[in-house]
Amino acid sequence: TVCEAQLSPWYAEAAARGDARAEYNMGRLLARGIGGTPRDQAAGVAWWRRSAAQGYVMAMYDLAVYLHHGRGVPKDPAEAMVWYAKAAEKGHPTAMTNYGLGLLFGLGGHHKAPAEAASWLRRGAAQGVE
Repeated sequence: TVCEAQLSPWYAEAAARGDARAEYNMGRLLARGIGGTPRDQAAGVAWWRRSAAQGYVMAMYDLAVYLHHGRGVPKDPAEAMVWYAKAAEKGHPTAMTNYGLGLLFGLGGHHKAPAEAASWLRRGAAQGVE
């Protein structure tokens, strides 16, 4: 396989043109410091925001996780719930589970919705999320 560091010039070029997948991958390289790329979580999250706004489900999920835990950005559980919901609705299994847990416990001030939470938790579990 080709090393992700070798692909970063392609990612940067395609991301600059607005390619959602490349924006997501730029976010991964930066947020995680992959392949010798200097780690910059805030810059990674910024790329994920661009990608997520275009509907790229992996970016929606990673953005939600970083907002939920305050990685590279201030912790914002309410906005995390928005992105967990969007990713869950697009079929991301772990987002389904995290959204379900958020509904169960009222993450980010969200109203507690046990019945809806159970539905999302079952959907995530049906796809192998424990």
